[in-house]
Amino acid sequence: TQALWAYIRENDLQNPEDKREILCDKLLSRVMGGQSRVTMFSMNKYITPHMLEKVDKSKYQHEEITKGEDESGSEEESD
Repeated sequence: TQALWAYIRENDLQNPEDKREILCDKLLSRVMGGQSRVTMFSMNKYITPHMLEKVDKSKYQHEEITKGEDESGSEEESD
């Protein structure tokens, strides 16, 4: 999405009267479902199908380190 915003800025595609609105040029319109204008908020529904598959984060479980434990899982010695 950073590259998309860079393209929008480089080509001056934000509506100067309403910065939330993007004025699509011919190339951007192809990505935005043929729309000539989109808002920052509606833009997501058009770009999502073009993004890489999202990773299922539930497969990556991390154990929490509780206070008093170091990263190895052993109790810290207190002075």
